[in-house]
Amino acid sequence: MEKVVDTTLTFEPTPSESARIALRENDKTSRILAIKCIALGVTNIRIIKKIERAVRNVESILKQEFRGGVREQAISSLTLFSWTIHAPAAAPSWAFLRSKRGGMFTGLMKDSDVPEEEKAWHALLNSYNFVGVDEFDLALYDGLRVGFFDDNTIRGEAKKLNTKLKTNKKAGSFHKAWEGYHNSFNNDEAEVLDSIYNSFKRNLETIDVVNLSGTISIFKELGRADQADEMLSLYLEKRVEDVDFWDIENLPFGDMVKDPDVQSAFAARFAELNVLPQPAEVLKRMGRDEGWGPKDIMALSRLDATDFARIFHASKGDDLRLIVAGALRFERIINAGETERSISANARAALEMIGAESAINAKRVEKYGVALTAAPKPKLKKAAR
Repeated sequence: MEKVVDTTLTFEPTPSESARIALRENDKTSRILAIKCIALGVTNIRIIKKIERAVRNVESILKQEFRGGVREQAISSLTLFSWTIHAPAAAPSWAFLRSKRGGMFTGLMKDSDVPEEEKAWHALLNSYNFVGVDEFDLALYDGLRVGFFDDNTIRGEAKKLNTKLKTNKKAGSFHKAWEGYHNSFNNDEAEVLDSIYNSFKRNLETIDVVNLSGTISIFKELGRADQADEMLSLYLEKRVEDVDFWDIENLPFGDMVKDPDVQSAFAARFAELNVLPQPAEVLKRMGRDEGWGPKDIMALSRLDATDFARIFHASKGDDLRLIVAGALRFERIINAGETERSISANARAALEMIGAESAINAKRVEKYGVALTAAPKPKLKKAAR
């Protein structure tokens, strides 16, 4: 090699040097971003520039409406997630960040359960002040993964995060109560658990199912099973939510809900609420142009032509008009899905079946656009003698 070049150099800048080279602006965003990159030990200048572009894109979506904690979390999370994506050999995986990190912080995972190779990641993320992934983080990660950020999704999750951050700042918040558990080695078990218990009752309207599960589990493990049962019962009593809230299997972090009592309670509430509406009522509502939802479509998709015919026969007056209009509604929607189109197709088949029953019914279904190719002949009454 000495016949080609006289000198060889190894380019190994420190994280501080890399951040100084890559981040030339002197605004607050660049300063926070530099601190975050240095904290993670990112030395690849190209990756730092990718992180900066992602941060600037998200900031343009958040604008002036979401500053402070929301912006700082966006910068922190985008730095970490970009590092995970672009330097997989050096960074913790997304699966680790999403599942294992949150479980460690909320008490769902004991230190003895953590493999040795992962303890170093936990130590790094502790110093980085990364607690775990939330819904806002999911939106950010999805944007990084697909290459663009959805404005409505980012702003919607930012709004919810902003509300949560304001709640967490309040004295007596559930977040602050848990700080006594995580941030001390004092022999103050009774004081800490009492604080969490009292805070839980004050803030249960803002507590998500993952934190509920972690809290219930910790109280059981530390000998307060009665209070755990009381908190779960109170949660079920006070939280008035729609059916999707109780569907753990389809929640973003449902796999982190480990407590069996919480799982059973949510499954029971979901089964209780997940009762499909009556098809006739759905059709009347649709006929009045009051819209429909996923459960409505599910209820109607289970009907065949015979079922529709039975509903039509059982309806009279204005109800019949509304029900038939609702059943045929998807014929007028250009971008209706296959399931929706099949609903209206079954309804039309039902009208054809009814029209074939008698000459008068053949005339009746014509006003709904059903023309029979071979309408039944009217029955003639014999003249009286």
